[in-house]
This record gives sequence, C-alpha cells and structure tokens, in this order.
Amino acid sequence: MPEEQTNDVFEFDLADYGDNVRITTFDELQKWNEKERAAWQWVNNGNSPQMDGVSTQHNNFHARVSQYVNEWRDHQKNPQQLAQVLNQLSGVFQDCYCKRLIFHSTAPEAAFIFSLKEKHGNEVAGGAYATLLGCRLQGSGPNNAKFMEGMIEGFLYKREIDWVASAHQEVLNRRKNQYAGNISQQDTRFKEIEGANATLNSAFDVALNGKTGALEKLHGDQSGEFGKLIKKHEDNPVQSHNAGLSRW
Repeated sequence: MPEEQTNDVFEFDLADYGDNVRITTFDELQKWNEKERAAWQWVNNGNSPQMDGVSTQHNNFHARVSQYVNEWRDHQKNPQQLAQVLNQLSGVFQDCYCKRLIFHSTAPEAAFIFSLKEKHGNEVAGGAYATLLGCRLQGSGPNNAKFMEGMIEGFLYKREIDWVASAHQEVLNRRKNQYAGNISQQDTRFKEIEGANATLNSAFDVALNGKTGALEKLHGDQSGEFGKLIKKHEDNPVQSHNAGLSRW
C-alpha cells in the first residue's frame, strides 16, 4: 500500500525497487520526471516490437506524472486538495514501480541494464529489460539477434548470484550515502532550531528583565507615595481626623 501523504512534501520509499524519492515542490517533480524520462529514452529507439510494451508503459507513467505536476501547481495553496493529489501520485508509483510495470533508474535491475547498454548497445539492453520485466513475446518471438542476446543475459542475471549480489550492493551503498546525507541534513536543521531557540530565549530574557525593572520602579514609586501619606497623617493627625469626619 502506498504511504499516506500528510503534508506538502511527496515522499515514496521504493525500498527493494530503488531509492527513497522525496520531492518538495511541483518544480522539483517536473525536473525529476524529465530526468527519469531521459534515463529511459532509449527504450523508444529499439528495433524490436518486443520493446513497444515497455516503451508504452514508460510514456504512460511520465504522462501521468506530468499531469500531477500541473495539479500540484493548481492546488499548492489548498492543503486538502494537495494531499489528495500527492496520494494519487503515490498510487502511480506503487502501480508502476512496485508492481514492476517499469524499472526506476535506481533499481538493482536498472544498474545491470545500463551496464549492458553501455557495453553492448540499446538492443541487448532492451532484450534484458523485457526479460526481467517478464514481458510476453509477441508473434513468433524476436528475430533480432542482439535482442535475443539481451534476453539470454537477462535470463542469466536472474540466476547468477554474483551479478545480483553486485547490483544489490551498489544499491545498498547508495542507500547508505543517502542515509548519511539525511542525518547530516537533520543535524543542520537541529542546529538551526537550536540557534533560533537561543535567540528567542535571549529576547525573552531581555523582555523579562525590562518588565521586572518597570515593576520594581512602579513598586518603589508606590511605596514612596504611601510613605508620604503616612508621614502627612502623622504630622497632622487632627486635620486628617477632621477630614475623615467631613466625609460623613
């Protein structure tokens, strides 16, 4: 189940399927979408019909994300509507990445596919991609030798412990670096909050000292006036007594 989005930040942890995705604005989401689209743009340039389904899934995903970029922009000042938009976006991530309709560029399989692309070209990488996704073969199957080579590579990847372990280790290292970065960011925020609190406390102390001084002065003034009244009464007891009787 996708996580409920409770504020104006979109966050989705791909876990075994890639990195943690955290996006704070619709502009960031648009840039993220463009970057992810560029990473897989080559799937649209394959010569095998077996890649048509993969290409369609990628294009559909990025079109839906673009839609949510616009909705985020439209509802950015409406927290309730924005929460619904981000929850729907979370559902798209769940359907496409976690149900393995496509791979995210940080998935363990993606590291293997990109390596094949670099070494052997798009068609070999495409064959491996189709195999790892479990795409159904169309017609009588692929007639492209390079695509078939990629299918074999993908088949071996699924069963070769060393390759899988290496890919997962790469993801693990990335996650460690990301975690270290998050800790550093949290430490910076803590220091900022600590500094802000110190400033507020200092301002409060100054204000409190000012109020205390004012109260002490007021108390001193009142004590002085009261002392004068007592002295006046002591100096003129009869006059004070008659003044009291005149009120009756």
